[in-house]
Amino acid sequence: LIVVGYYIYDLQKNNSPWNVKLINGTVTINGMTNNSGNISQGESLNTDSKSRIIVDVPQMGKLQIDTNTTIVVEKAKDGDNIVLLKRGSFKIINSALMPEFTIRLSNSFVIDHGGVFSISADESDNIKIIIEFGFVEIGYKNQSYFIREGYVCEIKNNYPPGIPYRLNASDTLKNEVEKFNYENGGDDSVQKIISSAHKEDILTLLALIPNTSQLQRQILFQVVANHYPPPAGVTRMGIIKADSEMLYKWWEEIEWQI
Repeated sequence: LIVVGYYIYDLQKNNSPWNVKLINGTVTINGMTNNSGNISQGESLNTDSKSRIIVDVPQMGKLQIDTNTTIVVEKAKDGDNIVLLKRGSFKIINSALMPEFTIRLSNSFVIDHGGVFSISADESDNIKIIIEFGFVEIGYKNQSYFIREGYVCEIKNNYPPGIPYRLNASDTLKNEVEKFNYENGGDDSVQKIISSAHKEDILTLLALIPNTSQLQRQILFQVVANHYPPPAGVTRMGIIKADSEMLYKWWEEIEWQI
């Protein structure tokens, strides 16, 4: 009876199909022009160079899907919606406090924790995520990376998520983040990022810590602590050892203050 009851409960959470609203052009679902206005679990959706659509996701919000975009609805279930982004871009606009929505990418995934953000993937599987409101979690090889509103994170193909940077950060900081992420900028880039960072860029400095040497971690710890003292339970030695729980706890303490 317990198994049957759970099965019925789980079945009731299915929310497929999702409603598709055409703004411009045409849309194809599973390779065929679709006039039904719906997409179901397991189906793919494609927009061309002239088409844009809105997809309503029950109990979550909506997706504003841009031109030249292909997605697959891998799971359509309240509390566990999953979309695969193959190429193109779309914006997620949440109307739920806890949307429980995941975007799967080529070598990582993004967990939506509420708010508004855009995500794009080019032909080489390079990803760019821009957070307008709220925050998201990026999962990569059993690790989590948290990105708050006003920040950008880039994920180049075959690389882990890059160090996030503020959308309005200086060009110098953005260029050095790029060098650090993908051009072996090393300690030189770390020092230039520190010198060009404003108080609003502190989460970029915090994200650098686990990716640098222990010497650089000591420097970064002090710079961050000068602006936002570590909360209870977060120690200097723990940060120098790049303790993931302490780093997240400090991230939480800073995130709401910026």
